[in-house]
Amino acid sequence: MLGPVGMITRKSETKFMAKETNRFAGFENFVQLDPASSPEVDVNDDPPTKAIAKSKDPNFKRTTLYLSKELHLKLRTHTLTTEQDMSELVEQVISEYFEHLDV
Repeated sequence: MLGPVGMITRKSETKFMAKETNRFAGFENFVQLDPASSPEVDVNDDPPTKAIAKSKDPNFKRTTLYLSKELHLKLRTHTLTTEQDMSELVEQVISEYFEHLDV
């Protein structure tokens, strides 16, 4: 027996069926542009160089620090507002600290 839309009922069995939709609907008239003919597209034969993640870079070592909640909140707020990486800021401050000790 056919029940409400999207539902098939047989005796006491109810199953919901996925609504059949075409995920490409609306793209029937889509025309792909030739990248060489478009002036704003940079056509470069060289593959882009990817930056190595710090976790994969052998020049970096992961460490854990315990900060007070208040200091962590200040650090996080500052790095978010300045769009700076936390680890870069901490590394800069520690480097400056050791430079000051060497003087």
